Amino acid sequence: MSSKVPGPQVGLTDLVDHLLVTDDTKYSAFPLRPSNAGRCSRALAYELYEYLGKAKFTGESKTAETKRLLDLGTPIEYHVIKNMNLIPKANPDFKITYKQQVLLAFQLDPANAEDKNPPLIKGSLDFGVENQKERWTIFCDSKSAKDKFSQAFQTKWDETLSKLTNMSSVHPLSDKAFWVEDLEAFLEELNDPFFSDNFVQLNVYCVNEFAKTINVVAGSIIKYNKNDSRWFEVRFKPNANLAKQFQDKCNLVYKAAMNGTEESIREMGCDFQMGSIKRAFCACTSYSGENKEESLQAYFRTFPKRQWATDVGKLKAQQAVATRFEKYLEALDKAAEAEREESAIIDLLSKEKCAKIRLEDGQVFEVKHFKTGGISNGPRVALKRAKA
Repeated sequence: MSSKVPGPQVGLTDLVDHLLVTDDTKYSAFPLRPSNAGRCSRALAYELYEYLGKAKFTGESKTAETKRLLDLGTPIEYHVIKNMNLIPKANPDFKITYKQQVLLAFQLDPANAEDKNPPLIKGSLDFGVENQKERWTIFCDSKSAKDKFSQAFQTKWDETLSKLTNMSSVHPLSDKAFWVEDLEAFLEELNDPFFSDNFVQLNVYCVNEFAKTINVVAGSIIKYNKNDSRWFEVRFKPNANLAKQFQDKCNLVYKAAMNGTEESIREMGCDFQMGSIKRAFCACTSYSGENKEESLQAYFRTFPKRQWATDVGKLKAQQAVATRFEKYLEALDKAAEAEREESAIIDLLSKEKCAKIRLEDGQVFEVKHFKTGGISNGPRVALKRAKA
């Protein structure tokens, strides 16, 4: 390139990626909080030990893409609340309240005789839906997630909706809204460690003293699809037993960090079984200096054995198969080209405000609209043969 590129001599995106990766700013907050309910006790003990200034550990670095994706959750929360603000239009008795409000869950037990004022466990609620006439409230938490491939369904999102619809512990309210009466039974049947964490976290807020005062009758997880803005709700009955389990876990971790050493924390072991996805990616392995590769390999060994491809030259019908594939691949190319031309024709006819056309050779085609079959099984437009 002969002339100098205006501006930085690297891509603006590359520059930002570099700054994100090299940014070692740590989020300094008390580790024992409801949003960490699903983390390993040993990992929390290490983090609390560091928070108390007793040691300094090297955390795992995240890619620029991961940091951007995590940061995207905050504006999505505000977007969800903005949409929820429409609810009072349906019924003036409803009001969206307690937005981004810090709530007290409980106070920790003293770790030792000298510990006269143990910390308070607090967290932030996204919002509540309150019925001011009937005087009840639903605590809500929005969780965003990117969609991905599913072997059995169009996407992982569709797979999750199908699973929820057919679970014995779930009562569908619609195709994207569900009610759970028994939260413990639901989490066992769900068998999704990361999705389950969302419910454990919100449930802590739903059973505290403040929640009892304002009559919180349910918790609601609003799951938001980052790919296409679809969402669904899983509403559940608060469960005091699950909240007590989290409180006991916090007290255990607090005493371990206050009274123990790095060695005693290491001996706690990981909460998660070897071979599980949570064990494979648990931060406690890095903090303890253990071999993270062992946990990863144990998880990978749970995968189905990969079926390796057979070289076409090893087949008895080698020539016949190869010939058919040549024709098949040629047809695929033509189909892709036909799809591009179809789209271009539909655009031209739309500009002409023409929905049906007869060609010079007498063939008639019509622009048809369908409710499904498009992206994420959404609406699509197609060109179809028609009668004169």
